[in-house]
Amino acid sequence: MNKPPVTGTPAAWESVGMWVHAADGTLPDGNEFEDCVEKMDRALERWLKRQGHCEGDCYFRWDFFGDRTQYLEVNKPELLGEHLIEFVQRELKKKWPHWRVVIPTPEVPRDAVMIYPDVIRVWNEGTAPLAELLLAIRTKMKCVK
Repeated sequence: MNKPPVTGTPAAWESVGMWVHAADGTLPDGNEFEDCVEKMDRALERWLKRQGHCEGDCYFRWDFFGDRTQYLEVNKPELLGEHLIEFVQRELKKKWPHWRVVIPTPEVPRDAVMIYPDVIRVWNEGTAPLAELLLAIRTKMKCVK
């Protein structure tokens, strides 16, 4: 990945400009949500299969809270790496430029990874490269289980 991850608290412009509103200022409805998650889910299934993994190793939760956010659960810590992040970001950039994907880490909530079409945000306060931040999160995930 060329750009380093952004860390810390998101700026207001990131929230408003990148995921809540479409270009015309409308909020998403259930149809847009279902279209997005269904297509992202199918793309993820194909990607997982090519990587030699099963659907349950990583999946979209299909939770709709009225904004343009998809939640991606990662059950196998080793999947949480740059290849997965790059795949998700590529899909967003190509088809869903007003959406973001959040990879929650219930074991360590402050380490959630937020993927926007042009920015990767890791809540961790470090300045390390993305690979190092993801390794630290994977290690914590493995320790808690």
